[in-house]
Amino acid sequence: MFLESYQTCHKSEEVREIDVCKEAFQTVGGNVLNGWDNMRKTGMDLTYLTKIEQQKINAINDWADMVASV
Repeated sequence: MFLESYQTCHKSEEVREIDVCKEAFQTVGGNVLNGWDNMRKTGMDLTYLTKIEQQKINAINDWADMVASV
């Protein structure tokens, strides 16, 4: 009911539904913390991190970007 009403009043806006019970959110664990720490200490970007650190940080960044764009 809410979604239909919202979409009727905001026709130009894109609505993305996310089932938070089914999504595999990236957790902030050791690899992410190590990657962030390495980036902070060296001032370098993701390309200097391990592949695992890059993948996990990118997954978190993607979710953050999606939420921030709302």
